[in-house]
Amino acid sequence: MIERMPYRNGMLFLPAFWTEAGVGSALRFVAGPLRGEGPWKVGDAVVTVLGCQGTDPELAAEFAAWQGYREQLGGNYPQPEEIGRLMQEYAAKAAGLDPAD
Repeated sequence: MIERMPYRNGMLFLPAFWTEAGVGSALRFVAGPLRGEGPWKVGDAVVTVLGCQGTDPELAAEFAAWQGYREQLGGNYPQPEEIGRLMQEYAAKAAGLDPAD
């Protein structure tokens, strides 16, 4: 989860390299109540912080590649407010809801 925000009864998130696919294609939704203080739970999914004991080496390598890519984007990476706006724009679709709801 590179970018994330609570949405209805769950969480929206964008994975690494979401900028290549665009928000509409990359945005994901995990349903369920948010619990805990790290590691967190969203529904039945456990969300741990990268770098915690037992971190998956493949995820760590992907994150390192993302960090290098993110540095290359520099000022072209959207500001948090813009990312939040874009996530809200595509939230209903990602959550499998009717956008009119």
